[in-house]
Amino acid sequence: MVVGQAGPALLSAGETAGRLVQVLDQRVEQLCEEPDLRMEVVAEWLPRGVYFLILLHMARGFL
Repeated sequence: MVVGQAGPALLSAGETAGRLVQVLDQRVEQLCEEPDLRMEVVAEWLPRGVYFLILLHMARGFL
């Protein structure tokens, strides 16, 4: 489903304003950007997690 959580309200507002195609295009762009944002978060936090695990491993060696 292209509309997602916005549902009928989005369709109704777009249709009423006479901009249904533009509203749907904008929503499709938003839905396409969501996976990119998730990957950015993973790319940011994955190295931190790895560094933390290395730090724990090294700290275990000192104790």
